[in-house]
Amino acid sequence: MNSLSPLETKTGRKIALYLRTASQDQENPQESLEAQEKKLRNLVRSRNRRGRFGRIAGLFADPGYSGMDSNRPALKALLEAVRRNEIDVVLVSDVARLSRSMKQLIDLMTSMAAHQCQLETCLGHIPLGTAVDLYQGRGRK
Repeated sequence: MNSLSPLETKTGRKIALYLRTASQDQENPQESLEAQEKKLRNLVRSRNRRGRFGRIAGLFADPGYSGMDSNRPALKALLEAVRRNEIDVVLVSDVARLSRSMKQLIDLMTSMAAHQCQLETCLGHIPLGTAVDLYQGRGRK
């Protein structure tokens, strides 16, 4: 993990960055681990400029794992950190980095919510109720 800038260490919420690629050599450079990390660090800096968003407390990366695979080493470590209340926010570039399965995503979000941990993407916070509604087909009519 790169050294942290002052705008990445503001006090506040403890943020975990989660990165994943489906292959060791991600074909799309915009989805590489390095690109995801840069995008998320820039987001933390930007949000801290506007207020106290939080500090990066951990970086969890699963290179070469499918989003359908729930048996990922960094994902397991992330969830353990959430259970120990070491993380307040899991930040991903998009939800597909965390899971490609809506059911798995809801299970992960439910587990996080049980420990007062939120899931956020570059687009913002994802309420658990919204994910459940989408899974049950109530998101759009």
